[in-house]
Amino acid sequence: GDGRSMWQLKDVPFEKGISARFASDGSLKLLANLTLLQQAGSLQLIGFEEPETYMAPQTLFPITEAMRETAGEAQILVNTHSPTILNAFRPEEVWILYRIEEGFAKALRTSEIRGVQEAIDEGAALGNLWVQGFLRVGDPTNHGGMPAPSFGER
Repeated sequence: GDGRSMWQLKDVPFEKGISARFASDGSLKLLANLTLLQQAGSLQLIGFEEPETYMAPQTLFPITEAMRETAGEAQILVNTHSPTILNAFRPEEVWILYRIEEGFAKALRTSEIRGVQEAIDEGAALGNLWVQGFLRVGDPTNHGGMPAPSFGER
């Protein structure tokens, strides 16, 4: 009557739907992310800020697969600090932003870092390579101490 919409979520174990205000933050974020991806045909760019927040780790791979499927309809930009999210992507799909000594930001596609594709081909996962310092950039604890990788070196 007052013009507001009321959402209900239906979960498998429950007989009736529950009001969205009683749903978990993760359920609401999942619903919002999937709704955005369904709108991809009418959008040019969809941005996701840390999609892992509030989400169960098991839901992250299906979300990244939905992002990949949608990428042909809209450009997808994902900002993450999650190795689990990175593990779901291929090196040619991931760009790392890092700061050089002069204070400027640079971007590097992970497929351009020497040894990354070979490690992936041998069974490594991109997020795990990042956490282990293999990528040489993107480490917030390093404060720029490692040399910047060379572009195009593999």
